[in-house]
Amino acid sequence: MHHSIRTLFLMALLVLAPSLAHATPMAELFDAVQTSRQKVSTMMTVDDENVQSSLIGEVVTITQDVNAKVDALMVDAATSDDDKAKLAEFKTIWDQMVVTRDNEIIPAILAGESEKAKTIGQNVQSERFKKISGLLK
Repeated sequence: MHHSIRTLFLMALLVLAPSLAHATPMAELFDAVQTSRQKVSTMMTVDDENVQSSLIGEVVTITQDVNAKVDALMVDAATSDDDKAKLAEFKTIWDQMVVTRDNEIIPAILAGESEKAKTIGQNVQSERFKKISGLLK
């Protein structure tokens, strides 16, 4: 049975590997935004300041990576004009998300006001995330 599970796992990898290896830059951006959002959500559920600080550091790194990737794609000749237009719109929405996250959500979490942070996340940030999803997927 152990051999069967391993064989099944390897077959699944062979089927999925080509699609994983060819993730588009837009899909990679979406994944990064989603990961950042998940880390902020996790931050709302923990009280340990060290864990929160670590998550903030991870979110900052992801944000820097996203910004660098967008900048690189905007000047890359291989990026289509359609994708550049989507990236420009994404960048506007992303910048708004980052400002709200950094100036409202994270301070609320650190002040112990997770419900306030959650409300912001479920309202304006959720709408922004939906727009980003539509642009990058």
